[in-house]
Amino acid sequence: MAYLKEQIATLNQELIPIKEERNDFNEIAKKWVKKRNALNEKVKNLREEAFVIKDKRDSINKQVKELKNLRNQVNAKGKEKYSKISELQEKINKLSENRFSGNLRQISRQIEEIDWEIQTNSFQIKEEQELINQVRELETQLLSQKRIKKVKNKLFELRTEQRSFRSESQTVHEKVSELAEESQKLHTKMVGVLEKVQSLQNE
Repeated sequence: MAYLKEQIATLNQELIPIKEERNDFNEIAKKWVKKRNALNEKVKNLREEAFVIKDKRDSINKQVKELKNLRNQVNAKGKEKYSKISELQEKINKLSENRFSGNLRQISRQIEEIDWEIQTNSFQIKEEQELINQVRELETQLLSQKRIKKVKNKLFELRTEQRSFRSESQTVHEKVSELAEESQKLHTKMVGVLEKVQSLQNE
């Protein structure tokens, strides 16, 4: 009986370092589990951050695409106006070839004066015909001047519209550049976050 007790005591003594080693391993295991959980949490958070960044980047890229389409439309309208401006300028040049000196007011006054002269004075047929011919010539001039004025007014209107389109196109272009730069920054940031995730997963 004494021998059995002694054997048990000896075994218990031998178990002490084994238990201690087991406890040490358990502590190490707990630390690794804790570290693993912390890493998993960090990876999860980084993935969520990457997703949020990607969402923002995609949203900006969508805006960039829409703005580029808008800029193309504005540029197309601007080119259309420029084409019409060229046509009107050519028309003015052609009308100006037969243009006479004097403005609308002067020509109208001349016509009124000659009309008044014809109505209030007696002339020989030849003289009166000459005055009538003058009136007709002045009326032709007046019509030509009115046409030129009308075309010039339209030309001014088109040039104003074209300047507006050019200004709008420039504004849109600046916004596209600004958003494209922001998108690139977000993309770089997202890649950095994903690289961190990869690095943590390799630990």
